Amino acid sequence: MLGENYAIIPWETEVMTLIVMPMDKDEEPLWDEAIQFELDYISELPQDVEPLDYSQSTWAPIKRFGTDFYPSYVLATSTWSQDIEVELEDTPYSLYGDKNGYFGIQLSQFPIGSIVRVEIEGEPLAKRSSYTITVTKEGINEIYPVMEYDYEALKAVN
Repeated sequence: MLGENYAIIPWETEVMTLIVMPMDKDEEPLWDEAIQFELDYISELPQDVEPLDYSQSTWAPIKRFGTDFYPSYVLATSTWSQDIEVELEDTPYSLYGDKNGYFGIQLSQFPIGSIVRVEIEGEPLAKRSSYTITVTKEGINEIYPVMEYDYEALKAVN
């Protein structure tokens, strides 16, 4: 089942279908028809393992400077090491990925052990970039993928 911001695959599902349909940048199909693959379970869910509860979980996109995008910030921080510490707010949260990142996702109340993959795309200024984490702390978590920027395109922005 798909929702606006989530996908749920019931544990009882015996066979799933993976549908592959590449799209262009205007979200138009590149092929006349999709390729379908039937996926079977490799193993059963162990009886003593409870599914994670996401009923209280939320997520929201975040940008470092609200609604503004500053290519100059990206260019200026592109040579910073991940060892450089940025000042974090007093809010207790976990930061994953690029500590100097510009775009990310804020997760709230995701169960410990959740595996989350964030993909961000921004053609023509950045290629699709992703980062995968396993949630290790309760509360708020922020994930900033290490973006693959096109620095020449960023320099050309006036």
